[in-house]
Amino acid sequence: MRIESRKLRRELESVKADYKDLYVERTIHYSLTDYRGRLFYHFSLEEGKALRWIVGETEYIKSSSIDHKEKIAAEDLLEDTLRRLRDRGLEGEISISYTKRNSIILTPENHQEKVEEFYLLQVKEGGVVHRRIYSSRPSSVFLDGFVDYFQEKKRTRRVAKKLPREGEMFFLFTEGAASVFAHEVFWHPLELDLILRGQSPLSPSMLWKKIFPSSLSLVSSSREPDDEGRVLGKKVLIEKGRLVGFASSVYYSLLYRLPFLPHGRRQNYRFPPMVRPKKVIIRKGELSQIEILQKIKRGVLVREIDRAWVDFKRGEASFRVSLGYWVEEGRVLFPLDPLWLSVNIPLDERFFWSSSDLNKEERFFCIKGGQRVVFSSIAPDFLVKGFSRNV
Repeated sequence: MRIESRKLRRELESVKADYKDLYVERTIHYSLTDYRGRLFYHFSLEEGKALRWIVGETEYIKSSSIDHKEKIAAEDLLEDTLRRLRDRGLEGEISISYTKRNSIILTPENHQEKVEEFYLLQVKEGGVVHRRIYSSRPSSVFLDGFVDYFQEKKRTRRVAKKLPREGEMFFLFTEGAASVFAHEVFWHPLELDLILRGQSPLSPSMLWKKIFPSSLSLVSSSREPDDEGRVLGKKVLIEKGRLVGFASSVYYSLLYRLPFLPHGRRQNYRFPPMVRPKKVIIRKGELSQIEILQKIKRGVLVREIDRAWVDFKRGEASFRVSLGYWVEEGRVLFPLDPLWLSVNIPLDERFFWSSSDLNKEERFFCIKGGQRVVFSSIAPDFLVKGFSRNV
């Protein structure tokens, strides 16, 4: 981006406020979709800037943009990637996109520049959807893994037609599925913007109190600046069940007069930052994945979740398990068709359960109706006794 730093600095200094920043963004997006043999290209380029300032308890924002409507052919690398996927036998609708965002965050104290670049691959066929995000151009090894994983999901739909998929059962979350579960159930309640809107079960009065199980510790970490130009570092948000910090942006920390833990993220330059996570780490628990699996008499091993929905007011979380396996007596038997998992969100310590032994009903983690969550020593793995229903 060609930017006149002096002009931007003068624009920032023209406002008198308790806090102010200037955000400049340039986003370029290419996409190529193969739908039944027909190719569809899309290209977009957008530039804009937003001046934001906070006075007292009021936030203001003034934005301006330049939209480029011209269409050009997508980059050759998209066509090459699509061809290599077709050569590997993939069918159905294949979509490949490339996005690059350059941004500048200017505050009275500092000047930060960020470059975000990623590729998105997605395949749809017969109700099966598989997507992967890469931070650099996918190599042949990554494409092989992408194709193999998609074919495994197709086999999953064909194999298990008569296995039970309704009623109460245990769910063992592994790999990325555990991250999605933790993100929805543990992370979102800590976001100050949701707390202000009443969409979180937590409140500022709960700070420094023990409201989670003693086995749960959650750390947020990032060495890169957020979209307000602030660097988080490594901060503990939950320490052995005790709430020690809320994720916040500048505005919400000023509004609540709480310690500032920077997690500001803009959707784009038109909107003020939301409070959203960077990298979230769940500390290791007591049991390994194998030890948990051996204790399951009837349940599901969850490897991938493609949709998640949470309603904190009703205390419910729903997850669509797109890749899972039926487990009986500690053995993984067959793959399952996609199914929904519904779990009541825990916050009442009277219903805590112990992770030390699944056969003992000790107080550890609240989920209504006797459901349980177990944290693994090869974290993050979770075992949830919940309810599934057919899609």
